[in-house]
Amino acid sequence: MQPVTHKTIENGVASVAAGELQSTGRGERPALFDRPTDRRAETPLALSRVRVKVVYSPRDQKTGKHALSNTCRLSEFGLTMGGKRRMHYDAHKSCSQKSRLLAGLWFSTLAACWLATPLLADDAKPHGGPSGSTIRLKSVEVRLSQPVNVMRSKGHLWFANLVRRHNGDVFAWATNYPDANQRSSTCLTSWSHDNGQTWSAPQESHYGDIFVKRNNGDLVWLPYHLYHRPEGMGGDYRILPATDDVFRNETSGLVITGLPHADRRNPKHPGLAGFVFNGDAISASDHGYLATLYGAFAGQKTSAVLLAHSKTGLQWHIRSIIADKTSGLMGKNGPSESALCRLKDGRLMCVFRLKSYARYGQTFSSDDGKTWSAARQMDVPFSVQPSLVALPDGTVTLSGGRPGLYLWINTDGDGLTWEQVDLRENHNRTTPADYIHESINITEKTPLHHLRHQTTSYTQTVMLDDSHLLVAYDRGPNGGDKVEPISPETNSVWVVRVELQPPKP
Repeated sequence: MQPVTHKTIENGVASVAAGELQSTGRGERPALFDRPTDRRAETPLALSRVRVKVVYSPRDQKTGKHALSNTCRLSEFGLTMGGKRRMHYDAHKSCSQKSRLLAGLWFSTLAACWLATPLLADDAKPHGGPSGSTIRLKSVEVRLSQPVNVMRSKGHLWFANLVRRHNGDVFAWATNYPDANQRSSTCLTSWSHDNGQTWSAPQESHYGDIFVKRNNGDLVWLPYHLYHRPEGMGGDYRILPATDDVFRNETSGLVITGLPHADRRNPKHPGLAGFVFNGDAISASDHGYLATLYGAFAGQKTSAVLLAHSKTGLQWHIRSIIADKTSGLMGKNGPSESALCRLKDGRLMCVFRLKSYARYGQTFSSDDGKTWSAARQMDVPFSVQPSLVALPDGTVTLSGGRPGLYLWINTDGDGLTWEQVDLRENHNRTTPADYIHESINITEKTPLHHLRHQTTSYTQTVMLDDSHLLVAYDRGPNGGDKVEPISPETNSVWVVRVELQPPKP
């Protein structure tokens, strides 16, 4: 669906249900996901669904004003308002109460559709702008492509993620709800079948943070939020079979046991577990899979990062505490968002967030995550949700930032020394129409009202082949908040292709 302005709107129908919005405009591909379960019982709204078709008519020949043709059906209640009604809006002209109510209905619904309807990605054809960048570092030459737009929205759209299937298809998703605990977490999703050069129309789905890549090619999409169940922590999950293109929703079978201490409860959400799946899932050396979680134990003010093991990707048992309040690192919130990879010598490396604008924490394991080295603070990389990739030649990449967007490269394969690439600079030089402004020289004492962020700095990196990566990130003109319907701006998700080559003499 194309962006709407104050004069035009896509010729289609927008379904507005309690707690959800989905575009059904013409030209969009069928959804790849089952819609979220009906949440009407959880909301006090009187109307559960309103179907509205809004089309602007030409200017009135007498008044010169735009008239509005509309059709509205409240079909679930057997109420209909058929035909066409012309409404002129004049601040100096009084109107009846009925007209005011109808006008409010039309335009509040129109605004909701503006905010919640995902927009098609930009045209993938070249626009004649600058090409990407080539950065020659001491140990590697880095070639960055011009960024490619994945999706846009007037509503929330941030915290971009990627996963690559066994057949090479790349799946992208980004959350479309406020950064707060809520019962149902959702996201917008898109597929690429050409290594990120073009993307399908976005579709809404339940949100998860970690994918388990099973050895048979299946993908298990683990939930972000977990809930207390009789057998342990659990939640709904999704499976994408290797031989299918449609996710299958599952409500049972996922369980996490073995918490070393009781988790911290949220009084506002008593059924919600104190830990979430976050970070990475990788293959274990002793068969099965490893995945990271973070959260807090009862009575603790700071968070902890945990490692879980599973033979199937569904039944998980906590193997160890990777880092917690005993780590002795700076950060009043404690270790939280993390990334996990296996180095060329077989050791595990975990990198984790301590707080915004602070360097990451880091720890290693030589026994597949049963025990961990003393945590240390990294020398350069910072600050929110890290993303790690270990390439076949041993090179390790780490993406993240805040402030800014960066890719750090460790060619030694030991995770200790890093060279830096500025992804935001490449974006701004090649894509000036979607410039990412950012505050710089930030310290802990910088007043909040002096900060200006147009990206969350949350990234995700996936390997395309032995020398190529794809990095996803977001841009938000208002720092992640929704965009006003009349604004030409949008929230957006982007990917940049990265090529690593030996340095030239």
